[in-house]
Amino acid sequence: MKGGAEAVVLETTTLPVSASFSSVNEFLDGLNVSASDLRIGDQIEFQVKVFTTTGNVYYEGSNFSKYNVTINCASNLAGAYSLILSRDNGADVAFPNEIITEVSPGYYKTESTYRWAVGSIAPDQGFNFNDVCGTLTAPQQGLAQGYYSNKVYSFEDGSADPVTGDLVIKYIVEFGSGPVECIGTYTKL
Repeated sequence: MKGGAEAVVLETTTLPVSASFSSVNEFLDGLNVSASDLRIGDQIEFQVKVFTTTGNVYYEGSNFSKYNVTINCASNLAGAYSLILSRDNGADVAFPNEIITEVSPGYYKTESTYRWAVGSIAPDQGFNFNDVCGTLTAPQQGLAQGYYSNKVYSFEDGSADPVTGDLVIKYIVEFGSGPVECIGTYTKL
């Protein structure tokens, strides 16, 4: 575990090195931790350590040989949704075919932000959000994937319904005239 004692997970006399695991217990074998000890957000850090035949020890320094695994719940939110956007400064807006794409495990991107139709204000005007076991949050980011300096971020946790697949994302878009609170209700198509 990150900050814990170093443990050998795999040894080999040839390169390249690869490893695959078919169960959580197999993954944890040799790490001196059991599955019941893990909590959401815990990190396990892997780093390649090389021993030469002359006795020298090297830690590979590149990002290609350091891996962090964060304990999380399974997440599969990518797909098509019907979106109703409620905002505190005007009428609701409907987007009948909003596509959510997966950027990386548990990290997603919408197509639209606020009341703008796709492609109307920037080449890509979606915002990114995290899914941690059904709790949805948008980290602070620039509007339209940084195309504008306005900030977009969650003002309250949203949710992913595990039964229906429907999502609620609560976020703010900052403007010179003040922040606008938005609540996106995404119904799985």
